[in-house]
Amino acid sequence: MKILIAYTTRYGAAEACAKKLAEELNGECDLVNLKEAKNVEISKYDKVILGGSIYAGNSQAELRAFGLEKCDELCKKPLGLYLSCMGFDAASVESYFWATFPGELLDHACAIKSFGGVFDFKKMNFFERTIIKMMGRNESAKKGVKNLLNGKEKINTISLSRINKFAKDVNTAIHMDKEKALNFTDISK
Repeated sequence: MKILIAYTTRYGAAEACAKKLAEELNGECDLVNLKEAKNVEISKYDKVILGGSIYAGNSQAELRAFGLEKCDELCKKPLGLYLSCMGFDAASVESYFWATFPGELLDHACAIKSFGGVFDFKKMNFFERTIIKMMGRNESAKKGVKNLLNGKEKINTISLSRINKFAKDVNTAIHMDKEKALNFTDISK
């Protein structure tokens, strides 16, 4: 069984998720960074996983373009979709998926999940750190909790249990269940 994990990443969280996912999948996995690879031949794979990170509310253009360009081909294979993001609630995470992947891919996918995200302030510039700290203050004030986004400490919410659940769903996907309804209620859990 050959599996393609095609991803984009800004600071490395989505790539780290792809590597961990490859360890959990049954089969030979090829990891392809869509920012570096131009011609990805989907036909040689039995299953495909697309993933990426959310940066400033958006995924990378290469991931969105790949999904649009290869949509018909991708809908002929068992497909998994993941994002590495710091969504504060299920509605935010759902909006990231809809903004990243065509509806046909979302309808077709056997696994859809957010794995969590990483804020590594050492990798961010001043402007990025400032925006993240402001977002943290706003969310903390809404929820009445302490602001953990101080701009100094690395925050990592990547969930190995989400990655394992996603891998299990992909491992058991032989063909697509056309009756499967989109269910975003647990994509961020």
